[in-house]
Amino acid sequence: MNTFHAAHETLIRPVHPLSVSRIGCGGTGSQCLTNLARMDTALRALGHRGLQVKVFDPDTITAANVARQSFPACEIGTAKAISHTQRVNRFFGIRWEAYPCAIGPKEEHPAFRSNIYISAVDSVAARLDILNAIRGNQQRGHLYE
Repeated sequence: MNTFHAAHETLIRPVHPLSVSRIGCGGTGSQCLTNLARMDTALRALGHRGLQVKVFDPDTITAANVARQSFPACEIGTAKAISHTQRVNRFFGIRWEAYPCAIGPKEEHPAFRSNIYISAVDSVAARLDILNAIRGNQQRGHLYE
């Protein structure tokens, strides 16, 4: 079976940075965010517009998150999304946005509109909420074509 995959022209030759919604900042999510920053650096060095990432996570850092999820003990009690996004911004010299909130099926969060969605959440219910939010934005015409 031959399958052909093609990327939309918006992704290959964008006129603005590609918008990415990163949902979840735990173990996998925080590693993904750092790797997105590395990709952004490489893309810009190659003449691409790069990425503009918005990070969503309603959780705060607990003692159980220290080291296992790349958070230092001094950040216990702070929002995961804000903590990790600020650290990545400082290290890579970028200005990505953090939203310490969840994306639910009925929420109309304008910052959630993106070209690309990446989730790293640990429950089926959260994944379904993300899917419903994306579908809701598509029905309202808020997603890029």
